[in-house]
Amino acid sequence: MAGRQLAEVMVEDQDAAVSGLPGRPGTHNHDAHRDDPTEPRVSVVVCSRDRVDLLSAALPRLAEALRDGDELIVVDSASLSAEVALAAESAGARVLRAGQAGASIARNVGAGAATSPVVVFTDDDCEPQPGWLAAIAASFATPEVGFAYGAVLDSGGGPALSVTEHQRAHRFAAGDVRAIDAFGHGANLAVRREALTAVGGWEARLGAGVRLAGGEDADLVLRLLRAGWAGVFEPAAAVRHTTWRGRRAALRTVWGYGRGAGAVAVRAHRADGDWWLLRHELGPRGFGAIRRDLKARYEFGVASGLARTAGVVVGALLTLGGAA
Repeated sequence: MAGRQLAEVMVEDQDAAVSGLPGRPGTHNHDAHRDDPTEPRVSVVVCSRDRVDLLSAALPRLAEALRDGDELIVVDSASLSAEVALAAESAGARVLRAGQAGASIARNVGAGAATSPVVVFTDDDCEPQPGWLAAIAASFATPEVGFAYGAVLDSGGGPALSVTEHQRAHRFAAGDVRAIDAFGHGANLAVRREALTAVGGWEARLGAGVRLAGGEDADLVLRLLRAGWAGVFEPAAAVRHTTWRGRRAALRTVWGYGRGAGAVAVRAHRADGDWWLLRHELGPRGFGAIRRDLKARYEFGVASGLARTAGVVVGALLTLGGAA
């Protein structure tokens, strides 16, 4: 298999914008509702760029998590080799390819191919826990819910990034953008396909693989809340994140998260007419967190906080200059 070329893999041509979604729920015969309307069918979208070892470890667990009628879509995010596509094909997933790198670009490709009323996004370094899809699908039992976060648990010996295991169940009212501290993480985020279409999908200028390498999940949820959709955080819908990065790589990742957060703060100002999010990023989430870690003598926390806060400033300045 290793000698096969990308051209030999069954890769669908799905380099389309999310606005090209194939209809609303119920418009296709294969999109019929499940017997239990409180747990709709879902399309699981996983994006990967040249991380075949992580993806190969996750794929069997993802396949096991699927219920009758669910589908698994793997988007090869402009990988330099065919290995990601080959691994996805071998696992029985639908294989798509994004011709340009970027997490948000790849997620839009996956969403554009999804046939289910709910699209569940997770990462190639995450493994679902028992009951994951049933719990996250049940979150969409009422029509006003446009998104649902699940928990992201820590697994591995590296620095924990983006875990949300401390969070409790939470409901987000439509328009409640300032509940941002209760948000989860894009590694475990489900969105009603209709809602994703309504807000134009993921912002391609944000997320891993591009200059503003973070904040894309918060940006999407803020837009959904402003558009009148409600949401939930459901800790029972859990994935376990493999913390494979060393400290230096983790700090680079946090620096990217900060740049994205700064960009989202400027975008929030443009939408809401207030610098509330930038104040929050530099205050409680920034220097406030650094002071707490200094007091606790948590050296990596201090370094991480400094990297993220510096990134917020850079990301805000870049966005003010037109980067997003």
